[in-house]
Amino acid sequence: MRKKTARTERDSGVQDTVVLATLKVIGRMGLAGVTHRAVADEAGLSLGAVTYYCRTRDDLVDAALQSAVDREARRLEALSARLKQDDFTTAPQWIEHLGRWYADELKDNADVHLACYEAFLAAARSEKHQQKVAALQQAWERTAEVALTAAGISSAADRAGIFVAALMGILLEELALPRRGTFARVSSKLTRLIEGWT
Repeated sequence: MRKKTARTERDSGVQDTVVLATLKVIGRMGLAGVTHRAVADEAGLSLGAVTYYCRTRDDLVDAALQSAVDREARRLEALSARLKQDDFTTAPQWIEHLGRWYADELKDNADVHLACYEAFLAAARSEKHQQKVAALQQAWERTAEVALTAAGISSAADRAGIFVAALMGILLEELALPRRGTFARVSSKLTRLIEGWT
């Protein structure tokens, strides 16, 4: 394990390192795998540094899940803003962009997305996680509604929830069964879903 100086451990970036390491642990081992020692080993930090920023295991889990949810919500809001600027005017354009976006995401940031699903499971077991999960769900549905509207889909508000439910299931399958061709599969399934939604 790479040693850190006390000065480095006090740096503001250490907290981000702790959160990212916790996400990686969650991605590999689930919430049950989160311990201060596991996070310290993943981050290359001393146990004391991790404990300083997150005193309890629940603090580690909460910070990591909140970070994953916040990150995804910010990215969805950015995509929504692009859609409002008419970058995508047809459903195929949007589906292609979304497919490529998530194919890259699942390749490079699978841990973060696994943590989002862990957040949903945590919310099913504890009310304290429900607010953050509800915020993420709302961000997904807002973005889907904007996109469906921009693509000329009728009843976009009603269909946004259906689209998001399908997308979440598709992405979960890709995470559970990683293989080549993610973009083609995601795009094909989403395209088939919205066929006839005019």
